[in-house]
Amino acid sequence: MKLTFIQDAAELEAEFPKLLPIFERLPPVPEYQPRQLLDLARRGAAHIGRIEGDDGELVGAMAFEFINYPAVLAVNIIALAGERLDEIAADLFDKFRVFCRLAGADIVEARCGEAMSRMLQRYGFGKAYNVVRADLGD
Repeated sequence: MKLTFIQDAAELEAEFPKLLPIFERLPPVPEYQPRQLLDLARRGAAHIGRIEGDDGELVGAMAFEFINYPAVLAVNIIALAGERLDEIAADLFDKFRVFCRLAGADIVEARCGEAMSRMLQRYGFGKAYNVVRADLGD
């Protein structure tokens, strides 16, 4: 498994059309549409990664952001999708943790649904908070 973070703007523009169909497999959420991840990355508010299998085939994609809390630097996983995630997850999270530590992060977090939460808990994530919301309407 190979995890690559797309740094160059031109490379991002060239790669994102290949990654978008993978992101579009995610359940819909009110916070963003998959195509908006490109806009976040263009502004530097998010980072996009591609996940390749051992054979070099594109098998997944992820988007994440850095959050500067007063006492810790967090990496928040915005989106993670792909084929065979259960098969590659251990290796993926090992590599992602190393990257996050090298980037100065103290924690990795994700706001996600129950299915993703259960999967992440198998790889060292634990519940930290409950998210509550009040819709302010139109």
